[in-house]
Amino acid sequence: MIDKPQIKFFHASVTLAILACVFWTYFNFLAAEDAYVLFNRFNHLSDAPVFFYYAGYSSVFPQLVAFSLSYLPKILQAVLYSTIAFFIFYTLLREVFLFTYSGLAVVFISAFCSVIYPAAIYNLTSSFWPGLIILGLIGLRKILHEVCLDWRDVFFCLPGLLGSPLAIVFFPLYLWIFIERRDASSGIIAVGALVSYPLLTNHSGSRGEAEGLLISLVDNTSKIIMSPLTHVFSINSINDFLMSVVGAISIAVIFIFGVLLLFRTKEHDKKIALLLFLTGTFATLAISIAASSIPLQGRYWFPVVIAAVIVFFSYAHSLGLSRSVRRLQSFLVAIMVTLTLASFAYRGQSWGGLKAGWSDWSLLVSQAPSLSAIIRERHNDGGRWAIGIGSFEMTYSECADAREHPFSRDVFGFGIYCGGS
Repeated sequence: MIDKPQIKFFHASVTLAILACVFWTYFNFLAAEDAYVLFNRFNHLSDAPVFFYYAGYSSVFPQLVAFSLSYLPKILQAVLYSTIAFFIFYTLLREVFLFTYSGLAVVFISAFCSVIYPAAIYNLTSSFWPGLIILGLIGLRKILHEVCLDWRDVFFCLPGLLGSPLAIVFFPLYLWIFIERRDASSGIIAVGALVSYPLLTNHSGSRGEAEGLLISLVDNTSKIIMSPLTHVFSINSINDFLMSVVGAISIAVIFIFGVLLLFRTKEHDKKIALLLFLTGTFATLAISIAASSIPLQGRYWFPVVIAAVIVFFSYAHSLGLSRSVRRLQSFLVAIMVTLTLASFAYRGQSWGGLKAGWSDWSLLVSQAPSLSAIIRERHNDGGRWAIGIGSFEMTYSECADAREHPFSRDVFGFGIYCGGS
């Protein structure tokens, strides 16, 4: 049984995530790749393939969602991009709560992401990161809690399975579950995870060549070992820096409390499941180090951070909670909620208040006779992530073999990612 205070904390975490989704969507809808790669492509580029490679892989789930929504009014598209991303994040909160029985754990995740990594809550392109952890966590929870996988679990795993080739890191976990259970659901998820790499990877690109990735992993790892302060902690932005700091701490937390949790786990199959989950989590970090420049951008630390929360609070729950600890939890929840709401107030005011967000929404719903763009100056990105508005004028044939549509940015103020099908 889950304690009533923990259930209240869970509800608080969901409420905080909803507020974060509303806040960030209002001030920053269709952020980054949601505009440049998805929205602009499916709203302003005719005859473009639905599925395409971006950054070395095809992210089928967000691409299919964006294509399906492109027939709706633009304001609904912007809202639904964030709504769908939120429900994936909600599923992550739910899975973490059901696994750890800790409301404090999910409040921490909501508060942390609301302030440091909000893309996990409201950005459709970034939804594969929560989806990836959901994929691994569902399998782990079903084994440790001795519950059978069902068809709903297959549905909840789809954003992770169809989000990126990284789903393959949890293939060993689901293969083990299938060997133990012989059920159709785990077999389908295992097959989906296995084929994610060959199907979703651009094998002609630099991120799809196994030998090159291995060489890059060895080279980048040696740099990290020789100069960790330079190559671990990113200084590109305050959020990337904080994510890298918390990510480095999370590695230590996983090793310490993961080992302690393994010692407290008696059943052989549960120990193997936990090891496979943690191995898959660290594999995502290793692949990121191999495929990206170092120090890593903040998003690459996300799986490790969530895994650290899972093992720490699972171990804490196994010890039991004293009355004084319960009171401390209430205090910590109040502090995290208050600081998160304060960050919303500060950021909103620094961006120009409600009027600034409303002006962007007004442009989105305006009936502009020709193409133009919404450019958020506070991003200081030179309009790279500008949102295309107005009428439809460009065709995919104009892209030729270019990475970006050749004249949309210069003429209309926004770029459109072309990509290879």
